[in-house]
Amino acid sequence: MLLKKIKLENIRSYISEEISFPDGSVLLSGNIGSGKSSILLAIDFVLFGLSSGLGNALLRNGEENGSVELHFKLDDKDVVIKRSLKRKNKSVTQDYGYLIINNEKIEGSATELKARILELLNYPKELLTKSKDLIYKYTVYTPQENMKAILIGDKDSRLETLRKVFGIDKYKRIVNNSEIFLKGLRNKVKEFEIRVEKMDEKNNKKKEKEIELDKLKEEIEKIVNESNKIADDIKINKKTIENIEKDIKEKNKLRNEININEINIKNYKSLIERENLEINNLKTEINELENELKNKKEENIDELIEERIKINENIINLEQDMRDLRDKIVELSSKKEASNGLKKQISELNNCPTCLQDVNDEHKRNIINKEDNKIKNILEEIKNINVNEIENNLKINKNKLEEINNKISEVNVLKIKFKTLKEKRDKLEILNKNIVELNDKLNEINKKFNELSKQVSDFESLEDKYYSLREEFDELINKDKLIEIRRVTLQENKNEILNNIKELDEEILFMRNVEKNLEYFRQLEKWLEEVFINMMNIMEKKIMLKAYTDFNELFEKWFNILVENELINVKLDDEFSPVIILNGYETDYAHLSGGERTAAALSYRLALNQVINNLMSEIKTKDLIILDEPTEGFSSEQLDRVKLVLQELNLKQIIIVSHEPKVESFVDNILRFEKKEHVSKLI
Repeated sequence: MLLKKIKLENIRSYISEEISFPDGSVLLSGNIGSGKSSILLAIDFVLFGLSSGLGNALLRNGEENGSVELHFKLDDKDVVIKRSLKRKNKSVTQDYGYLIINNEKIEGSATELKARILELLNYPKELLTKSKDLIYKYTVYTPQENMKAILIGDKDSRLETLRKVFGIDKYKRIVNNSEIFLKGLRNKVKEFEIRVEKMDEKNNKKKEKEIELDKLKEEIEKIVNESNKIADDIKINKKTIENIEKDIKEKNKLRNEININEINIKNYKSLIERENLEINNLKTEINELENELKNKKEENIDELIEERIKINENIINLEQDMRDLRDKIVELSSKKEASNGLKKQISELNNCPTCLQDVNDEHKRNIINKEDNKIKNILEEIKNINVNEIENNLKINKNKLEEINNKISEVNVLKIKFKTLKEKRDKLEILNKNIVELNDKLNEINKKFNELSKQVSDFESLEDKYYSLREEFDELINKDKLIEIRRVTLQENKNEILNNIKELDEEILFMRNVEKNLEYFRQLEKWLEEVFINMMNIMEKKIMLKAYTDFNELFEKWFNILVENELINVKLDDEFSPVIILNGYETDYAHLSGGERTAAALSYRLALNQVINNLMSEIKTKDLIILDEPTEGFSSEQLDRVKLVLQELNLKQIIIVSHEPKVESFVDNILRFEKKEHVSKLI
């Protein structure tokens, strides 16, 4: 992978800039804060998307949108990737993006683009879901402060991270999964052994079930014969009952009509009684309403409603005026607080944060006097704001509104009463008509009832005969049900025994198969326990030892190049932690000088880069490394040795970010940057 160019739009201090990267060693030069590291962050973002909290740090302040477009060469492929940012509320998120490979454009989500990039870089597939861009961060670009944090961080976390990067953690997972499988295999072997031991018991149980099955078949045959005889008796009895039921059905129709007429007579009498009672109550209520509404008339409510609308509009306008005045007071108070804050900040300021020059007392007094005048004007403006008059008008209008509402309620009540009086008079008229109709209907029903009663005189004797036959029929049915229940029970028992025999046959067959394969499972258990798991542990140790040996040699090599001091030596312990030997004694990393700490971190980074590239020979980022301020705290002699480091690396493209002028003497290309009025540019 070789970088060709990058386009930045509204990224940090860049407004619109295009930067080309030549092959060989490239120095990004410029003063502190000129925008060099911003380019590295943009490269990381365009390749792998936003890290947590990086959005607000990337998008230029005050801008709503931004983008990064990176062009790079990958084997025979020309690749372009673009990602965009947009500001939404107080957060910055990724917007659209695309990938172009040899002029073929592929659009996708942020996650899909990242997966395609990792696939292009040929990073191991098993790392795509767990470590993601971890290989890139340890082989191509890691901010120097992050590598220092690895050196002095938690040993367990560092070791676990390196195991993932080296791809060694899979052996531990294999051993854990094998132990889980072995545990299940042991349980299965024990289970099979117990089943084989019980084979004779299952054969004997099968013979017992077969004897029990023969007895059940004989009993079921007897039950079926008895059931057939009862079925014939039921058929004869049923025919006789059906003939009698036809006669009873006709009589029941007459009886039902009589019952309906009896009910109708009672209902009509009750209805007439209720209607008369309601008529009397209505007359009383009408008299009371007529007396109450005497000398009263309905009033027009429209004028009152129109007046209420006007008062409501006045209240809304007054309340809005009140809110506007209060908002004005809050706004003036905020300005006052801002001026006080600025005065406090200026009084405590010694150096300008932008140009880093001293701030003199006269300049401070001018700013403080200016803010004092602002505060005086604000206090005078707040004093002139008077809300009492609006509050009094608001109170008067609310009282008027309450009076109007009360008047409208009184008019509505009177209107309802006039309406109720009319409805009651109409209802009284209807009830009087209903009484006449109900009396006519009642006389008609009484006449029909007397005619039906004469037609059912012989009904009692026919019913007695029917009930006697029905009782006999029910006894036969119950007896048949009991026999059927017994037959079903016996059949269920038979089916259960058949299922038991089938299950026993399957178990016996299974046991015979288990007996044949049990030795294989025992051998597999022994092989897993004594051979495979031990082999995985040995392989893990050998690969870890090889990685450790290479890592340790490279770590010592790079440190000895960067630090020419025979009294200081470095090495790695078993947990890949750096061990510092000073004058024959082990010392803490924190006790080294700034240049020595930087040298240790850079050596660790370069050693880790080479070990990973050697272990993962197929990854596509082996020709590129990015070093962010790799010479922090270096002496002049150490800076000279950096040239030897670059020569030893022998990479096709090395990008260095530094503000050390001496670095310019041993790089192939220099890109200079400057920042004016908060805007960075390539010079």
